[in-house]
Amino acid sequence: MFAYQLISNEIFALKPSDLASSALVFMEDWQVKDLPVVQNSKILGTVNERVLNENSNTKVADILSPDLVYCLENTHFYDVLKLIFNQQISTISVLDFDMNFKGIIAAKDLAKFLYENSSLRQEGGIIVLQMNSRNYSLAEIARITEINSAKILYAHVSPLADEENNIHVSLKYNVIDLKYIAATFERFGYLIIYNSQQLSQTESSNERFDWLIKYLNT
Repeated sequence: MFAYQLISNEIFALKPSDLASSALVFMEDWQVKDLPVVQNSKILGTVNERVLNENSNTKVADILSPDLVYCLENTHFYDVLKLIFNQQISTISVLDFDMNFKGIIAAKDLAKFLYENSSLRQEGGIIVLQMNSRNYSLAEIARITEINSAKILYAHVSPLADEENNIHVSLKYNVIDLKYIAATFERFGYLIIYNSQQLSQTESSNERFDWLIKYLNT
């Protein structure tokens, strides 16, 4: 998936003649914090919510920032995501190879796209392992998974802010029953810090307990 395929059909650039007060209304409607200002298919700059609030009766052309953050239309989705979150912006402009403005990608739409087009929405259990980064091997983790007739749908590695250089490895599976997978991990010395099946079992027990209390009180 590339940038040109992620351009919003609902969010549009500002014109230099737009008032800051109008731009704020657009931002509120579109749930974004910054927008590009475009004239004749060229980006003049960007404005953000804070500056607009401080200059509500001013034209955006007079308060825009010339600093531009943009991506080319063939930029891969992962790099678009990296740009947006590294720059801490809510929108990014998409340009063609001649630096003409093509449209806007919103961070909120990227998050929605990431969820809807990933295995995260599929049914399945989750296990989170904690280990030292030097011991991390996705091949070994996949082998343990496959000997239990399961598959990893999604894997995410999160570094921890500790002196031991530990990481959390979050694993989404295609099965809900994780007891055999968890037992195998423990047999190989892995530390499991989260198991969604155990949580579900606890919630189920709590629900049965609540039902019993209600029954006894009737």
